[in-house]
Amino acid sequence: GVKVLAYYPFAMGLLTGKYTSAMPELSAEHALTSSLTKSRRSKFERKDLERYANGDGKSIPAGGVAPLLSTMERIANDRDKTVAQVALNYIICKGAIPIPGSRTAAQYDDNMGALGWRL
Repeated sequence: GVKVLAYYPFAMGLLTGKYTSAMPELSAEHALTSSLTKSRRSKFERKDLERYANGDGKSIPAGGVAPLLSTMERIANDRDKTVAQVALNYIICKGAIPIPGSRTAAQYDDNMGALGWRL
């Protein structure tokens, strides 16, 4: 069968747990000037991050990703997992193959924690 590859499974870092639902960086006012965009992001990526932070009323509800992060944080706490593990496990449970990046051994270990359980 054919499988779907999930590119950017962490939504450019938003679903790694680095940012929380309570952080002001996820508000619309800070979306373009926060640490979310102060890296080497392309114009296309910055536009996507703004859409994630603000919501577009279509594929991303008004209010952006903060409500989603809040729910993922609760799930992660209830299951003794990280937000990143919940994000990867969700993709796996939907039948797609995530392609997460890992810069460190700790990130690799965290990514492996998404395996062996189901949402």
